[in-house]
Amino acid sequence: MRTEKPTLLLFLFFSTTLFNACEKEAVNPDPSKAILGKWECIEYGDQNRTPWGYYEFLPDSIYMLYNYQSDDYYFQEKYWLNDSLLFIGEFRKPDGELIFSSYKYTFLNSNKLKLELQAFALYRTSIYKKVD
Repeated sequence: MRTEKPTLLLFLFFSTTLFNACEKEAVNPDPSKAILGKWECIEYGDQNRTPWGYYEFLPDSIYMLYNYQSDDYYFQEKYWLNDSLLFIGEFRKPDGELIFSSYKYTFLNSNKLKLELQAFALYRTSIYKKVD
């Protein structure tokens, strides 16, 4: 009986560790690569939402907005990453100056992105799902 207890405890420990290790998905540590692709907004503030389109982040620091209803890209501007912030160009003034918003980004897993607007707003947090 005495030898069974340590063996059983070791078995439980290793099986629990193995189960938990397999459950977690590895997140790409390089945000400049992880951000690339198409992202649909699935939560805005505390509300689930049906995606109207997607943001597509390209390797040349350009992002484009695509609308499912009109079936076309309708906006294109620059984005960049700096430390833990994502900067997204919103519009340009008549003199060409870029107005942008900054977001703290967190990759929840390789297919889910959380953005927190770094300004006062009614809804500051949004969750995005990567699409193919």
